[in-house]
Amino acid sequence: RQAGHFAVHFAPSSNDAIADELSNVECGRFGHVWVASLFFHRPEVHRQLMRLIRSGCDVRVLLARPFTTYLANSLNPRQLREHDKYVVIWASNAREVIAGSEDLGTHEMSADDNQMLRVRVPEVVSSYNALFEHQWRMAHVVSPQTSVAHVNTREQS
Repeated sequence: RQAGHFAVHFAPSSNDAIADELSNVECGRFGHVWVASLFFHRPEVHRQLMRLIRSGCDVRVLLARPFTTYLANSLNPRQLREHDKYVVIWASNAREVIAGSEDLGTHEMSADDNQMLRVRVPEVVSSYNALFEHQWRMAHVVSPQTSVAHVNTREQS
């Protein structure tokens, strides 16, 4: 369902709304697609992210759980103990954020009840962009062969 600057997607569903949205992105050398999720096991999203990398797009992935799959490792993710689920698209043909309850797992779109909201309001996209930048700086670079404990990145006051 779409209405102007917003669109909502409910799961279970037979289509991958995130991969579909990424398939329309033309990032270019100066754009980026940044992804935050608990884990990553979605082949079609991976395929789209790899396409964007080959086109020169800055693709970054933050995962909360240690990554043990080829799909995740091939994207050189960082680890961050957060439960956030969002995609920031900052491209030549789109500026939007997709956020909601859906992780990038294979069962998320077909078996679990989830929702994703796509927002094209500049202030909202900029806020998520800034959040990702902060989280990326706080995240840990992890070798795929290394098992690490989760690290709490909330700043202490």
